[in-house]
Amino acid sequence: MRTFASNIFTAGSPTAGDVYLGAPITANRPGDFGPLLVKVDNKLQAWKRTYLSQAGKVVLLKSVIEPMLMYTMSTTAIPNSVIKKIEAKTREFFWNNGNDRRMPLVAWKEITKPKSQGGLGLKNLLDFNNSLQMKALWAIAAKEQALWITVVTAKYLSRANLWVSARTTRCTAMWRSILEVRTIIKPHIRWQIGDGLTCNAKGDPWHNMWEAFQPANASERRVKVSDLTGNPNSPWDTPKLIELLGFHGALFISLTFPDGPSSSSHPDRLILTCTKNGKFSLKAAYRMSQNFRGVNRPLPQHMEALYNRIWHSSGIIPKARFFLWKTVRHALPTDYTIATRIGRQLQGCSICGHRREDDTHVLFKCPKARQTWLSSSLGLRTENLPDEVPAILATISPNLSEELFSVMAMVSWSYWKLRCKQIFEGKDFGAAQVLKLTEGYARNMRQANLIYAVPRMVPRATSERPPASFYCFSDGSWVDDNQDGSGWAYVIFDDNQVLCQFGMQYGRSSSPFHSELLGLYCAFRTVKSLGIDSCCFLTDCQHLYRVMSGLEMIDSVHWGAFYEAIDLKCLFDASEGFYCKHVCRVNNCLADSLANYARLRKVVSTGYTFPTVPHL
Repeated sequence: MRTFASNIFTAGSPTAGDVYLGAPITANRPGDFGPLLVKVDNKLQAWKRTYLSQAGKVVLLKSVIEPMLMYTMSTTAIPNSVIKKIEAKTREFFWNNGNDRRMPLVAWKEITKPKSQGGLGLKNLLDFNNSLQMKALWAIAAKEQALWITVVTAKYLSRANLWVSARTTRCTAMWRSILEVRTIIKPHIRWQIGDGLTCNAKGDPWHNMWEAFQPANASERRVKVSDLTGNPNSPWDTPKLIELLGFHGALFISLTFPDGPSSSSHPDRLILTCTKNGKFSLKAAYRMSQNFRGVNRPLPQHMEALYNRIWHSSGIIPKARFFLWKTVRHALPTDYTIATRIGRQLQGCSICGHRREDDTHVLFKCPKARQTWLSSSLGLRTENLPDEVPAILATISPNLSEELFSVMAMVSWSYWKLRCKQIFEGKDFGAAQVLKLTEGYARNMRQANLIYAVPRMVPRATSERPPASFYCFSDGSWVDDNQDGSGWAYVIFDDNQVLCQFGMQYGRSSSPFHSELLGLYCAFRTVKSLGIDSCCFLTDCQHLYRVMSGLEMIDSVHWGAFYEAIDLKCLFDASEGFYCKHVCRVNNCLADSLANYARLRKVVSTGYTFPTVPHL
């Protein structure tokens, strides 16, 4: 039997409709995805026969439909026409209730935005498809060891570079889709040079001018960065650099990488510069695709804070959260909303007869609503509130505690529910009924939180290390643009709190964490050079402390500090008398001041050992 990977990327014998492990082997046309559309439709039709709230539909779309599509998208590029059909089916399922067709009150492109941006967190299938194709592109660019990568490289990249390879009439749909997402990921991909044995000197993205240097023949494609290193007295082999890249290219590389490739045994690694740790993730790829298409424009800060509070506040039942989201999105089926959408005449408020029944009037300005809010524990007077619900919630929510915000959400939901019963069933209500219903919801939510609360784990007692002979404080100084460089410093005291030595240094770093790491690295080397065998290193960077103590993985550090973090962690592990602790910033003010001084005054390197200390 042919392997699935080789069947995807080789045109030939398999026919349209052939599947392997539930995924189509050859799917180049929209008609080849008929079984997938039938499968999605069958799932949605089965759920249509069951009454589900819109909040429940969101959960089902996320947990069933999106994983089903992800499985197919991981191996096959779904055409845009098929994606639009699937979105039409899911949009109809979300808004309609069985055979009852309802008006969509929020655009689908808004619903597929993140919750913090005013959406419901559903995936935009086009961006989702692009992110999975970028995952395949990443695996090829990183030269991972897999059979399908070997097949692709042999067929399409034996005489061409991945980043400039052109489409052909005989390539598969999967390969065409991989080439299409190159423009999205190309600005964010970079090789971090270690030993230089993996990255190609020409054609691979490892410096800012890499696109200008593409291999002209097979011999140039085989040249690695390590082949350009010189002797110990010269980091680069200048004649080789000039021969391969020309005079200007050689000058650029020499100035950009003055120290040459790393002399350590760390391998080259492909990094994604838009992520903190440099690793590829579908979340980062999805965000890149959305930013490339310009669909995620930032909201005002107060609106983003409001959405985050709606979805993350405790004590609110899910239906009340969803209702609050609909009020902010102007998605309540009020008389004014429906009349403006279909172009009919306004009928006014069904409760008080006011000429305009919009969401602000229904929830805050109607006489019954005013009485309800005044009688609630909030004691809210709504006469002088703004005329738009988003402005009202953004105004009052920052002044509410967690408990009062949940009360506001459930009072709104309870009032809307009883109001609908009066309109459609003729059941009159007052403020007392609304508050009684709200209290019932709150009581049920408290009981549910008690039943399903995660038990706290009792931490194990850890053995304290013996007191050290010396204590070394370190810190780093870094500004946002990093145009003027960074600074780091250390201060060493003995066990009698006598100052023994201090030092500071100016240089370049890629992140605040990197500058903190360089400060600790400089302190470690200094302590070693002084012959100290027992020292406690103190840093105010919690992340650095946890990494050096083994409480967090090194993979979590910023990609620019990855190699230094590995080296420093190995030094800590090999030194029995050295260990790291966290200290608050207030108690690290001396090292902090020296680090700032080194950055501002560009102090290259300085250190001073007090001769009066007998230990040294």
